[in-house]
Amino acid sequence: PPPPPPRAASIEVEPDSATLVSLGDTAAFRATIKDQYGAAYSGSATWTTSDPAVFKVDAAGTVTALANGSGAVTASFEGLSASAAVVVAQAAAAVEIVSGDGQQASAGAALPDPVVVRVADAGGSPVAGAMVAFTPGTGHGTADPAEAASDAEGLARTVWTLGEADDQTLTAAVADGPSVRVTASLLKPDELVSALEVVSGDGQRADAGAALPEPVVVRAVNAEGAPVAGATVAFTPGADHGTTDPAEVLSDAEGVARTTWTLGAAAGRQTLAATVRDKSVSIEATAHNPDRAALETFYEATGGPGWDNHENWLTDAPLADWYGVTTDTDGRVARLLLSYNGLSGRIPSEFAKLSSLAFVTLNGNELSGPIPPELAKMSALRHLGLAQNGLTGSIPSELGDLPQLGFLGLDQNALTGEIPPELANLPLYWLALAHNRLTGSIPSALGRMDRLSTLNLGWNRLAGPIPPELGASPRLSTLVLRENALTGPIPPELGGLRRLRELHLSANALTGNLPAEFSGLNRLTVLDVSDNPDMSGALPTELMALRLNTFRLGGTGICVPRGNEFREWLLAIPDPYAPLCAAGRAVAYLTQAVQSIDFPVSLVAGGDALLRVFVTADNAGGARIPPMRATFFEDGREIHVADVPGRTTPIPAEIDEGNLEASANVTIPGSVLVPGLEMVVDVDPGQTLGAGVDVQMRIPETGRLTVGVRAVPTFDLIVVPFLRQANPDRSIIDIVNALTPDDELFEMTRTLLPVQEMELTAHEPVWTSSESATGMLRELRLLRMAEGGTGYYLGTTLPAVGGGLADRFRGVAISDLEDWIVAHELGHTFSLAHAPCGNPLGVDPTYPYSDGSIGAWGYDARSDALVPPDTPELMGYCGSQWISDYHFRKAMGHRLTTESGASATGTAGTSLLLWGGANPDGEPFLEPAFVADAPPALPERAGAYRISGLDARGNELFSLSFAMDEIADGDGSSSFAFSVPAHEDWAGALARIVLAGPDGAVEMDRDGGRAAALLLDPVTGRVRGILRDVAMEDLAGAATVSSPPEAGLEVQVSRGVPPLEAWRK
Repeated sequence: PPPPPPRAASIEVEPDSATLVSLGDTAAFRATIKDQYGAAYSGSATWTTSDPAVFKVDAAGTVTALANGSGAVTASFEGLSASAAVVVAQAAAAVEIVSGDGQQASAGAALPDPVVVRVADAGGSPVAGAMVAFTPGTGHGTADPAEAASDAEGLARTVWTLGEADDQTLTAAVADGPSVRVTASLLKPDELVSALEVVSGDGQRADAGAALPEPVVVRAVNAEGAPVAGATVAFTPGADHGTTDPAEVLSDAEGVARTTWTLGAAAGRQTLAATVRDKSVSIEATAHNPDRAALETFYEATGGPGWDNHENWLTDAPLADWYGVTTDTDGRVARLLLSYNGLSGRIPSEFAKLSSLAFVTLNGNELSGPIPPELAKMSALRHLGLAQNGLTGSIPSELGDLPQLGFLGLDQNALTGEIPPELANLPLYWLALAHNRLTGSIPSALGRMDRLSTLNLGWNRLAGPIPPELGASPRLSTLVLRENALTGPIPPELGGLRRLRELHLSANALTGNLPAEFSGLNRLTVLDVSDNPDMSGALPTELMALRLNTFRLGGTGICVPRGNEFREWLLAIPDPYAPLCAAGRAVAYLTQAVQSIDFPVSLVAGGDALLRVFVTADNAGGARIPPMRATFFEDGREIHVADVPGRTTPIPAEIDEGNLEASANVTIPGSVLVPGLEMVVDVDPGQTLGAGVDVQMRIPETGRLTVGVRAVPTFDLIVVPFLRQANPDRSIIDIVNALTPDDELFEMTRTLLPVQEMELTAHEPVWTSSESATGMLRELRLLRMAEGGTGYYLGTTLPAVGGGLADRFRGVAISDLEDWIVAHELGHTFSLAHAPCGNPLGVDPTYPYSDGSIGAWGYDARSDALVPPDTPELMGYCGSQWISDYHFRKAMGHRLTTESGASATGTAGTSLLLWGGANPDGEPFLEPAFVADAPPALPERAGAYRISGLDARGNELFSLSFAMDEIADGDGSSSFAFSVPAHEDWAGALARIVLAGPDGAVEMDRDGGRAAALLLDPVTGRVRGILRDVAMEDLAGAATVSSPPEAGLEVQVSRGVPPLEAWRK
């Protein structure tokens, strides 16, 4: 029979087991059904799980892990079933940081939060019960617990206490499984600080610049208010609010930090911040201005109520408004200028409390007593001027401690004792101790002052040798040691002063000769060793290398050899007073106004001269002065022969300059007198003398004699008639226009001064509002500068001014129209000071004849008569009858050195005209400045005064250092005038002009000063008037005068700094 149909006979599940290691993990099972014949039987089994909480199974037999555990998965079909084992056992696949990473704590302290990690299986599900080991790095502290089982969320946690390292790590790891690294950093004390508290020191008071009486104390605390030790506390004052010491400090175990606060220089409220990172606290203090108290003490000590000017002193006005006081931006006293102000008494030690004071001038007062050594505490001091007082005692050696002092002027006092060598420690450029009673030797240490430019120790009682160490001073340009008791030879080491310009050693007890080493002083212009009677010898040949302007050997035994080379060198010096070595038995010279055998005077080329020949004989036996023949040469070529008639006078035994009959004389025409002239005089060419008469038969005995003729420039004189605005006398215009070079008015000028050719120009009349000759002189100087004048300007007016005035070296003079006054004032313009006769101001201190006489034999060709040496000198006030050899040489030297390039002025352009001066008491003043088309005229050398132009912010636009020129025949006042090439932007930028000098400072702006007007010819550009103190009602606009004294003139008005309208023109 057929077999029975197939039926399901068996079922089998594969695989027989599965282990799942992460939740959500799956495993696929399959069921195989077979019939009774062992063949596959078609059908789908039904799948079931024995523990649905551990895993589930789908219809396809895929098991999914749900929780740790075990069970069986079963496949059933038509009553048949089969099972396989299923195990769910999670395995740790990852450890993740949940929280606590990157925290901070201090060493030995637990982190604020625990470190929490999560253990996960491969599916990311948390693994519970996993043992996690927490292991810090070496030195990175401890973990508690060091091992923890993960909870149901897979989380394990520990508390980490840090070690000492800055950056630390902790590893969280499952054994033989995953791990993770947690980081932390050491919390420094600064980071623990949450606040700073002021313990003490707030609200204190002290003088500006002084330390507070008590320290400032603060405490650093953390968030709980506990002190933080080791925190770095910085103490920072506000801007310009001083300094702290220390500026940074660590807090102590109590969290406390302290500092000493020295207040800033400004008076008022000041602040200090104590800071730790971004935490800070503010401390305040009040600074008093200590300078007021110091000034009050100074005022009382120096007779303040009796001062000439004590405006605002001891009032409530700001210190800057007290007369003579200048303050800095902090209100501290920076400058004190009280020269010539009637101060008396002693300088109090409290003066040193002016700690910001940089510039002090108290010159020309009646201060007495010693210089307080406490001044050495004034560390800001740069300039100390105490000259012309009655200070006594010694110079404090403590002054050598002043770190910034560049100028020390203690001259003209009654100081005694020795010069402290400590002064060599100062950075001085100027040291003046002249006119005191100092004794002892000159400290050799002064030679190491590498900034020193001027050293004036003259007019003291210093003794001993000149230190050779002075020759090492690298910048020394002026050395004055005159009128002491210095002994010994002049050190040759002074020849190393390569910048030396002036050397004054006169009136000492020096010995020997001038060192040949001086030949290397190629900048030396003034050399004066006069009145050292024990110096002797013939001048060394090497010194002919010097190019001197002034040379003084009078009163010494040093002489210049009479050889032609030496004679030419000496005669080329503009201002010499050096004797030739002893004359022989015969001498010949030519004279014009004055001449000297020992101190030769150069002749003016083109002018007639009298030849005088002196012969002597010991035993003339009554023989008379014989005829002679003088032969003159130019460039070796004979140009003139003059027969000199003999005399009936017997040949003298000695030369007698005071008797025309004692010399053979003849007039030599001016055409013969040319530069380079030489001559030979043959004595008795006809051999009329007997054989027994022993005279020198040839002068010189060999070669030719250099005569010394100098070609002076044509004397260019511009005469300016001034018309007084208040009462003009126009007759002066006709008088001036009628003048000629041959006018009798200039006879003394042509006779006594080195003038040959003369050109005269009558200037257009110039209007002036000045009633004084001094004011007109200043205006004349401005006029000459504005016009680019190169000649000499002589101003005059009617009514007469009663004499005259002149500005030495500047070519301007005011004079009444009298011949001797004109000659005297023009002599001043040739650089001549006064001769010491009649008690004038401004006597030349080196004038060689103490009685103010001419000192040598003059010659008046008009009367063919000699002028005796005791005749009063032109530049004195005792009759002014003739010129001295000294002044004639000096005047000629000035003309030759200053006029040779006079025509070469700069190109005219827009220039700022600056002018002003100083009163007799030294107080400087400024006149309103103008803008003009003028060539530049700038200071020739630096000096004690400085004029500066500043913009509104105080920036310098220009600054000029210069020396002020004293007005000759005046009242002791001085003047200046400069033409400064202007920059395009000055019109709007120039806000202030400041003039400062040893005795004060003054400034002007556009509006604050009195008005002045400059009147110009619009066609020629020549100055036609200078009106000062112009009334406001005369002003029309900013730069014009509504009614000038003469029609058609261009007018510019200024009240200080020129207005914008002036620049536009």
